[in-house]
Amino acid sequence: VYKRQLVNRLSKGRHLQAPIDQTKFASLPFDHSWENLVKMYDLRMWYIQNSPHDERCVKYVHDLERLHNELNYLNMRDYMKRFVLATILFYGFYALYTFPSFDWHDNHELKHEIHLYTELDEGSDEGDED
Repeated sequence: VYKRQLVNRLSKGRHLQAPIDQTKFASLPFDHSWENLVKMYDLRMWYIQNSPHDERCVKYVHDLERLHNELNYLNMRDYMKRFVLATILFYGFYALYTFPSFDWHDNHELKHEIHLYTELDEGSDEGDED
């Protein structure tokens, strides 16, 4: 008890930090990949559902919201990459693909040049009889 009081008096206003050498942990693989974020989300959700303590649950709810936003960002980033790639392929296909051209002049028939609205001949069944 005396040692603890002495440490508390000496460290008044100062925080004692653990002597951790960060260079030892720099080579460990840690990134915010989809799998790691989903694991972090699931662990916090499990803790919130199964914990009898409310103090840490409030912090974890805030963490869940941030993780959910990060997961949405990663999902939308992947979606946009795929959408841009599909759009480039779609328009690239139509820009480079040459459609066969049809020469409609060779297939033109003379019956299509008949005027449909011509003058009516006298003596037809329509109109006044002369």
